[in-house]
Amino acid sequence: MAGPISHMFYADDSGNLEEGWIVYGWVELAVEHWDAVLTHWLTFRKRLVADYGIPTAEELHLTALVNGRGHVSTAPPSRFVRQGETLWKPLGREVAVRCLEAVRECPHIEIGVCFRRSSLRNKNINLDREAVYSSLVALWDSQLHRSREYGIVGMDGDGSDPIYYNAHRALSLSTRRIIEDPMFHSSRRSQWTQIADIVAWSGFTHLNPHAGNEFAWTWYDDYLRDLNPLGDPIELA
Repeated sequence: MAGPISHMFYADDSGNLEEGWIVYGWVELAVEHWDAVLTHWLTFRKRLVADYGIPTAEELHLTALVNGRGHVSTAPPSRFVRQGETLWKPLGREVAVRCLEAVRECPHIEIGVCFRRSSLRNKNINLDREAVYSSLVALWDSQLHRSREYGIVGMDGDGSDPIYYNAHRALSLSTRRIIEDPMFHSSRRSQWTQIADIVAWSGFTHLNPHAGNEFAWTWYDDYLRDLNPLGDPIELA
């Protein structure tokens, strides 16, 4: 007899399609721990209000934060203000580290990162994007088969990208354990997809270190590796 719907997977993409990098990061948790994980994260968000003046509803997007484009604070701490100007990049990078610390300390979750370095470009790279995501869904589905359970996937996005529907509907209806199409969430409103973004961006930086992100080269190892049962990001052919 099959088991219940017991697992949630929240995923987000990262990478650099112009250079062929396709990356997905995800957070996995048992449904029974959903409230405890969200409570942990919202408690952390309240600390960001107190320490940095960042409203709980403000989106945390790592690319914007570390590059100083995420003007998330309504009351920046004085140490990040010089002659009336906010130093958004140092503030954002400090907040990013606080986010990673909160993920590392989060109870009941596991994370993962997968990737492919594609030789395709422009619209053709969508073929490999779909292939990578399809392989990821098959990986989750196989995992649930082994535990005789069912799961459901939440994704960042508006649902307009057909590759995600295609990947789910390619699973055999008679045997699949990932149920339904993915549930799409706006990252502006979903704490879960923001956590997945933290995982995906850090995983990509681990895979593709360059001078522009040297400050984050060790973030995956320092904060996320121990949460990943597979250790390193996995390449999906």
